[in-house]
Parts: sequence; structure tokens; C-alpha cells
Amino acid sequence: MGAINQFRKQKEEFTRKDSLKMADRTEVAHRSVSYVNIPSFSLAIETLLDPSLKDRPVALASPFSKGERIQECSERAKSEGVTKGMLLSQAKVFCRNLAVITPRVDLYDRIAGQLEKDIQRMVPVFERDVLGKGFIDYTGLDSVYGNSKDFHGRLREKIMDRYSLSADVGISCNKLVSKIAAKSLKGQSEHLTLIEKKNVQSYLAPLPIEYLPIISEINQRHASGRWEVLDDLNLMFIHDLQILGREHLQVAFGKMGDLLHDFAIGIDSRPVTPLEIKPTIFLDHEFEEESNNCRLIFQVIDDLIDRCLSELSHRESLADSCEISLRYTTNQFKKYSIKKKESIHQKEQLKNDLVRVMEKIGERRTAIKWVQVELINVEKVGRQLLLFEGCGQRKQTSVQAIEARFPGKMLNFPEKLKLVK
Repeated sequence: MGAINQFRKQKEEFTRKDSLKMADRTEVAHRSVSYVNIPSFSLAIETLLDPSLKDRPVALASPFSKGERIQECSERAKSEGVTKGMLLSQAKVFCRNLAVITPRVDLYDRIAGQLEKDIQRMVPVFERDVLGKGFIDYTGLDSVYGNSKDFHGRLREKIMDRYSLSADVGISCNKLVSKIAAKSLKGQSEHLTLIEKKNVQSYLAPLPIEYLPIISEINQRHASGRWEVLDDLNLMFIHDLQILGREHLQVAFGKMGDLLHDFAIGIDSRPVTPLEIKPTIFLDHEFEEESNNCRLIFQVIDDLIDRCLSELSHRESLADSCEISLRYTTNQFKKYSIKKKESIHQKEQLKNDLVRVMEKIGERRTAIKWVQVELINVEKVGRQLLLFEGCGQRKQTSVQAIEARFPGKMLNFPEKLKLVK
């Protein structure tokens, strides 16, 4: 509580000074960033495929897995007490007529990938956030595509025409505010909003502090008893953070104080960065019949690794990591990553790690439908250029001329003449 008392003593001293500087701190480089959000993307796809699910309490979860949690749920399910992350068994108690759908991750990923390609054809910089959601950097594109609201209105229409999915779009001066703006539109009649830079601080002020992404991390620490300060200071709305100022937040939250202060007044310098696609080598195998036969599964994985490494050798390349992915009969995915300090080029390097992966796979007796081995970030081996490559007889003549001119001065390498042949 010492930090809290110190904080309260300094509050009046800093509040006036910070309020005078507040406008200066919100000054950031002129940017135009938007966030495209298709609410409940996976569930929206399932509803398109089965219109009878509309207006019903629906949840995405595997009904065959013990201890399974809700991955996504409809608004109707939420109104009956079901929440994302809740145990499926508990959700069925709250909502007895809950329709449970097994997630089809492959399908969602393919549709999201195609959607992103369509967006990337229209704008140069798009960054995926999660499936069906991402950032667009529209800075400087007004002269090319027209004003931001008109362009994003057309973008929404194209998404609706091609995919029959409704997208919410928030536009502002950075990633933080645009994402908050888009998320705030969920369930409203408006699906596009523009928060101008001069209005950012007043827009954020009345929102609950949970809208700031850093608060989730603070809440996690709060659960372990370290962040009672949120309750002690009665911080409920972003406005409560804005009036405190940077120094107060540094006292209360340590290193997190600076970032919390910037976010509270709408400062976010993070760039919109397209996902870097690393070259890979991958092979997969789908079992004709789902199997939990460890011997068979290990044999398949071992064969896939051999074939991937063979292709790696054929390309004269190296990889920096290896991933083994599994899909179980419950449609759950599991991925094991093997990373080495040195580049991967032979199976011997993976031997001990593979044993550990096999042990983990063997611990779970759920049947497996599909397995994939992937070598990540494949790069061609650099070729060492030889100093005297292709010189032929001239090398010998040059060495003899140097020795004749500087007798006894030449470096005395072992088997000198053999080295330069």
C-alpha cells in the first residue's frame, strides 16, 4: 500500500500539470488505420451453411471431448448465460436447448485466407489479427481510392456480396482506436464509424477500462493478488486513467504505467505489418480410419520427416524449426514445435526432440485423423566462393613469382602448393 499512498499524495500536484500537457501528448503522426471485424467469424460461417441456426442458442465446441470449453457462442446463447471459455457441461446446464457444433477449423481458415487475399488486392498493407479480423493501413491512399469512409463502405459491400458476411469497420489514427471503434459496433445498426484524431480522447473517455488491451494482462496479475491497485483506485472508465497522468500511472503500475497512459489518451505507434510468409516444406497424411495406434502414428510421422528432409537436401537448403501438427477425431488440433539453435538439415538433430514429442502424443489416447510435418523458414545454403576458383595454371605461376621476388617471406602453409592447385 506504500505505492498507493505515495500516489494519492502526488495526485493533486500532477493533475493540473498533466492536463495542460494532455493535448501535446495526443499528437502523433498523421495516419489512417482501419480495423475490419466480422463478429463471431466461425459461427457466422456455420450459420450461413445452416440457416436454421439463426436466432438459436448455438455454441462451437467438441461434444466428444471431456472438459471441452466453449470456443464461440451466439448472442442468443449469451442471453441465456453461456459465455466463451465456459465448460461445455456447465453451458448445457444454463441452456438445455444449446445447439453444439463441432468446429471445422480447416474450413474457417480457408475462407479467412481467401477473404484476406481479396482485401490485399485492394490495399497494399493488411495485417491479420485473428480469423476474420485485421488491420488496414490506409495512410496516403485517399488520392488513389477516395476518402476512407467511402472506400471502406465499398469494401463492406464486396465482403457481403462475395461471402454474405457482415463486417464492422472502425477507422481512426492508429490500431488501438480503430479496433475499439469496430468492436463497439457489434450488435448496432451502424457498421462503419470514423473517429477523427481530434476526437480520440473524448471518444475513449466514457468507455470501461477493459476496452484497453493492456488491462487484460493487469487483470491476470490481479487474479494472482498483485494488482489490487485497480480496485483501490476505483479505476472503472478510461477517463479515470486520463485524468491521472503519466507519473501517477508509473507509480501505481510500474513499467506498465507508460503504455497504459498512452493507450488511455489514444496514442499507439504500432505499425500495421503484413504477416511474413516464410517458405516451408510440408507433407501430411490422412488416416483412412481414425487411429490411436501409437506404433502406426509414429511410423507415419517418421516417414513424413524423412521425406521432408529429403526434399530439404534436394533443394540444398536449411530450416530453422520443425512443426508436427495433429487433428484428433474430436476435430481438436495440437501442434508441437521443435526449434534448434543450429539450422536443421539432418534427422540426427531432431532425434531427442522427436522422442519427447512421441511421448506426449502417446499420453493422449484420443484417435487421430490427420498428421502433418512442416519444416519452417527454409533457406538455401549459402555457397562458399573459392579464392582461386578457375585460375588454373596461373595460380602456380603466381605463387612461384611471389616466392622468387620475396624469398622466405611467403607464408609457410603446410602442403602449400597442393592448396593452390
